Amino acid sequence: QTLTNSLFTMEEITNLITGEGTNAKAMYCCHCGSQFISPDKAERAEHEQSQSHFQMLANAGDKKTISSLFWKVPDVWDFDNIAQTRKVMEENGKNKPNVYLLCSDCDKGPVAVRWAEGEPFFISHSRVLYQRPEGAPENGALPAGMSEEFVRSLIAQQQQQNQATEE
Repeated sequence: QTLTNSLFTMEEITNLITGEGTNAKAMYCCHCGSQFISPDKAERAEHEQSQSHFQMLANAGDKKTISSLFWKVPDVWDFDNIAQTRKVMEENGKNKPNVYLLCSDCDKGPVAVRWAEGEPFFISHSRVLYQRPEGAPENGALPAGMSEEFVRSLIAQQQQQNQATEE
């Protein structure tokens, strides 16, 4: 059974947090089920600025209520598999996040924000799953239809381009 993330009881939320205040479970994309962070990599946090921003995004789209629970991740390298947008520019003096993080497998999101360079990322509890959905790829598995040979050819092509650039 896939956990839905909008209607958690206090007991369920407590089970998501270790005694040290970190995430007790891995987190997965709500859309494709890809794992993007392992247990004990994020710290529980209340973050009003992120909550109000994600609520604004939800009001414009899926109308989901956004929980005040966030996960603070100090470094992008703490993620297993994540994509980052280019820097978001401020618009009309409104405070916008510096970057958004999304699923690197399906490009859907955002699941997290960072408000300024060098600050931590804040993952929205309301935008992740805590159990791998049935049929989702294991962490590190190639997407369906993509062969190892194809990936190796892409790597070789990139290396050739890098060498040509250096010359």
